[in-house]
Amino acid sequence: MALLKLTAAMTGHMSSGRISPKSFRAVSPWIREGRQLRGADSIDLEQIRARVGRKQTWAVKIGFDDQPDCELLELKIPNTSNPPSIRAKHQIKKTLEWQKTIKDTLGTINTRLSRLLHVRQHGIGAEFDPRGKSTLIDLYGNIGNEFTEADGYYFFEEKALKLNLTICNKDEDGLEDVSIKLAFPQTQDFYVADRLYTGPDDKRSPLEAEMAGYPEVQRLKHGTLARASLGYLAPNRPQQVFRCALRLAVGPTMRGKKVAIKYTLRAKNKQSLCKGRLKIKFGEVSA
Repeated sequence: MALLKLTAAMTGHMSSGRISPKSFRAVSPWIREGRQLRGADSIDLEQIRARVGRKQTWAVKIGFDDQPDCELLELKIPNTSNPPSIRAKHQIKKTLEWQKTIKDTLGTINTRLSRLLHVRQHGIGAEFDPRGKSTLIDLYGNIGNEFTEADGYYFFEEKALKLNLTICNKDEDGLEDVSIKLAFPQTQDFYVADRLYTGPDDKRSPLEAEMAGYPEVQRLKHGTLARASLGYLAPNRPQQVFRCALRLAVGPTMRGKKVAIKYTLRAKNKQSLCKGRLKIKFGEVSA
């Protein structure tokens, strides 16, 4: 059977090239078959309504991890009480204490005795810090600047919660050029990393890390947006939303609280948007 095409040219009711199901009652529909026109019957109208309806409605499931039906995720809060900057401050403080003890005892700084105390505290393999008191005090006050990247790796990679979603298209037709947008609230002690952080043992260059497929993240005044392109979604074939999971940094004040994540889906062959909401509930802080 030739491709069916509804036309209302003879009645003047066509507008903007789009037809909604309600418009069927306002026109005298015709079907174009090749170069011929014929009056549409009830079967033709049902087929057209079905096509229009499929462009307007969605049949998708989206949830956490590998479960498209999971709309609530319960997570423990990581223990983030010992970042590199805090460890460095502790080390500087101990060194200053040793220097003070030695000077009070001997009246001067004895490097050999300082090394001995260092080995007893940290072991033979630990690097000795030979810097003087003034240098160490200045370093102690500006420790955050020196350890910005190391702390970022600690909070957004080593201790981060890795978040991914699974989507499943339940429609009989595939979804084309699908994209997703997630909206996270602005909440104290809850942050979404806007990039991947690399550690001291990570051999990837910044460009290689950028090409790892981390979602596009945009921080706004009242929240954070994360976007990703999913491409074609075949029917009944679950797939992960992100090639590289989102990194979430969560602090202890989030204990017992929930975070709502709003999502919006777009597809080339859908006239409407698909919107929904997922939730994360935070429990105890890990030991």
